[in-house]
Amino acid sequence: MDYKELNRMAWNKRSGRYLKEAGFNNDILDFGDPRCLTDNDLHLVGDVRNKKILELGCGGANVGTNLAKRGGLVTAIDISEQQISYARDEAKREGVDIRFEVSSIEDYVFHEEYDMIISICAFQYVDHLDRVFGKIYEYLTPKGIFIFSTNHPAFYTAAYTTIWEDEKPNSNYFDERPEVWKWDNGIQDDFTFTTFPHPLEYYINQLSACGFIIDRMHELAIPHEEILTEEEKLETVFPRLLVIKAIKNK
Repeated sequence: MDYKELNRMAWNKRSGRYLKEAGFNNDILDFGDPRCLTDNDLHLVGDVRNKKILELGCGGANVGTNLAKRGGLVTAIDISEQQISYARDEAKREGVDIRFEVSSIEDYVFHEEYDMIISICAFQYVDHLDRVFGKIYEYLTPKGIFIFSTNHPAFYTAAYTTIWEDEKPNSNYFDERPEVWKWDNGIQDDFTFTTFPHPLEYYINQLSACGFIIDRMHELAIPHEEILTEEEKLETVFPRLLVIKAIKNK
């Protein structure tokens, strides 16, 4: 069984708890953690009225729903049937029309060009991300916008080398071997996720190789008002999320 099928099964099992715990808000476009700066602060997305938008790895589609409420014409995909089921219910509840499809990011068959392609904290589950970036470039309209976020490698290296007891490949910042891990949430799961860490230079170089112009890059920490744990301390001094906005150079 390959890693995509294992991740699909894991997300189907984890989906309900994850969406209940995450605290997402369909009225605010966040970049993977609502405690970090959101698009209300960073203003990366802009006016999306009547723009064709594709969200890759949509999860519960709080981002896609937000964009649809703002007038975007949204298609959203996710590898997990459970995530898509929840997303459909949310879109219906919010009164927006989104086209949903079940697919991994790597295997998704693009149907048309898009004015914007966005992905929030999903690319760490993708092997051969260079191929995905190339496909995204191909299916963006001229001057189309590509926005994505992912786990910041600096935070995870710091955490694995100082406070997290389980040894993982990315305890070395430059080690890009796949990680197989269980979510530490106080419940003993019987399933694992596979992710693919990369140093910051990987994302910059792959975008450049495809022809993208990098418009903005943000490194987002979590501003805890009161620090109660060692992990929260790290989250205030290391960025938890990496966010990049790139433009198709045509």
